[in-house]
Amino acid sequence: MLSPKRRWVDVTERAIYLRSIPVAAELPPKVLHAVAHSLVEREFAKGDKLLEAGKGARALELVTSGKVDLVRGGAKIGELAPPQSVGFLNILARNEAAYDAIATEPLHALELSADRFYQLMEDYYPLLVATLRYLAQRMLAEMRELPREALGLPPIEFSLPVPDRPLDIVERVFFMRCVSAFKNTNLSAVAVLAEHMQESRVPEGHRYFEVGDKSSFTIFILSGTVECETADGRRFEYGTGTAVGGVESLAAGDRWYSARAKTPVTALLGAPDNVFEPGGGQLRARRRLRPHARDGAPGHVGREGRDGAGHLRHEARGLEPRCGGGRRLTVVLGDGPETARRGAGPSAERGQLTDDAVTSLGRSFSPPTFPLPEVTSAERTRAASTKRTNRGCGV
Repeated sequence: MLSPKRRWVDVTERAIYLRSIPVAAELPPKVLHAVAHSLVEREFAKGDKLLEAGKGARALELVTSGKVDLVRGGAKIGELAPPQSVGFLNILARNEAAYDAIATEPLHALELSADRFYQLMEDYYPLLVATLRYLAQRMLAEMRELPREALGLPPIEFSLPVPDRPLDIVERVFFMRCVSAFKNTNLSAVAVLAEHMQESRVPEGHRYFEVGDKSSFTIFILSGTVECETADGRRFEYGTGTAVGGVESLAAGDRWYSARAKTPVTALLGAPDNVFEPGGGQLRARRRLRPHARDGAPGHVGREGRDGAGHLRHEARGLEPRCGGGRRLTVVLGDGPETARRGAGPSAERGQLTDDAVTSLGRSFSPPTFPLPEVTSAERTRAASTKRTNRGCGV
């Protein structure tokens, strides 16, 4: 690689070029400027590898001039030219590249490091939303071409049965945490999402949507089976613990298959806005929580504030390591610190996710615990610096 050569000195020029990238096309000016300011110009010689098979992508390369060949096993499988990019999906998936990306002529690119990209998505919520929508659109295009055998998802067995009455917040959180789409999602975010969702209980034969309908919700199946059929006759099923229609909802696309209840179905319905909006608050909550987390430090960490769904309190108990050395995370949803446990008081319908509340579901079992992310020394230093700055500004 040759040394950096600054041709795109003006940030405005970089921002204008970014508008040609699908993910950045709809970003607000403030976010676009932040991304443009983070770009570094790079120059590659003929034969240089922008991406190497078997290795992770260290940076996103936005090609501004030149061409790139994609090579796997010695055979060319494709090529890229401006304004295409290299490494975007590998950075998001955090996986190793399946091919080499080789410059076939002197090439210029605007580079965004992987670490900086992650930081920008955390700091600027619109960038995260745009990235998710772009990924969903890419997935939707691929899914439409899949054979019948590759569509649908088998059921997942829950450790607790779904009751024959309306679910309370504790049960909603428990079942949503078991759904395949949220197995690795932050528990606090799941709690906020669950409270915003609509419970649905329908008989066999109920029609959820038809081909061509607007994608306005996702079906998170808690019990039962949903049968789907495409316009060309491909049939497939989604079982308990899976989500129906999520990809096209996130992509803001139309339904490309119909869906009906093959059996009586109990589900939670989530609108795309509910998936996106609570998530923004959760990112901010997690960012504030991480610098204060300490191994072996019990008590409250992070923040206690209102995110449109009552007060959300994070509590870490560091004396009882579980889940591979992680710390227990307790989430409380309600009208304040005095939130009542499920079944008592005016705030009871919001519930409280604690040992007692989970045990009161009807079975005595050890409640699921989830690890808090480890905090690096650099993050602690940055948090302390931010705190001093805020104090100086009177915040």
